[in-house]
Amino acid sequence: MGPLSLGLASPEEATLAGLLRALPGPPAAFEAAWREVSDPSALLDLAQAHGVQGPILAAAGACTPSLALRAARTRAEARLRHSWTRAALDEASEALHSAGLLHAVLKGPLLAEELYADPGQRVSQDLDLLVLPGDLARGIAALEEVGYLAEEGPHADYARQHHVHLQLAKSDRPLVELHFRAFRGFGLELSAGPLLARSRPGPGPARVLSHEDRALYLALHAAGHLFERLGWLFDLKLLLTRAAEGAFPLDLERVLAMAERLGASAPLALT
Repeated sequence: MGPLSLGLASPEEATLAGLLRALPGPPAAFEAAWREVSDPSALLDLAQAHGVQGPILAAAGACTPSLALRAARTRAEARLRHSWTRAALDEASEALHSAGLLHAVLKGPLLAEELYADPGQRVSQDLDLLVLPGDLARGIAALEEVGYLAEEGPHADYARQHHVHLQLAKSDRPLVELHFRAFRGFGLELSAGPLLARSRPGPGPARVLSHEDRALYLALHAAGHLFERLGWLFDLKLLLTRAAEGAFPLDLERVLAMAERLGASAPLALT
């Protein structure tokens, strides 16, 4: 067992990690890992809690006839949810763009579209949009114009001083987390300005992080949340896999140098 298996909270999570190690890869590798699963239903529930039910169920359905129908139904539902989340992102992003605000997507449906063979396999619970700290008030106003309500009161005041985002809610839409910092933790801060300056065009009004910034952000985000969801680590695995396949350039030496300058070498190494 590797360090990840030894550090997980339960044998079931170690089994789930073993399945994720086999993805993406030859079907035979996943089938061998799947044969070690004693309770498929419980395993799939655990996978859902970790945000990886989509890829696990797709692979399991391909090798287990009894799960094929469930896999097909889940795939259809996930694609509908992805379309809904993507439409919400387009709406929020267009509102910020119309207000003349530079902004970028940190994770969410655009990450799913770039890394996953089927973007519906990565479920997004909310939308993470990054703006400059000085543009936060204008960003909130722009989103309120299309029906969002921003959190207020002591919690919002605390978030402005010590956290990284404010939440905005709208009926029948995922929450928007409007970030004015990308990350804060481990005594360091991943500021919005440099990330936005290095960001690249996306498929819509929102920009996306450079590949190196995305790798560093995903690693710090996972470590900052103490790896409570294996899906965050799986995102990084797919990022590295897609880069190795030549889908896009990723300079890992630059990522390491950026982390060293930021003082983030330890959490990056841990991830």
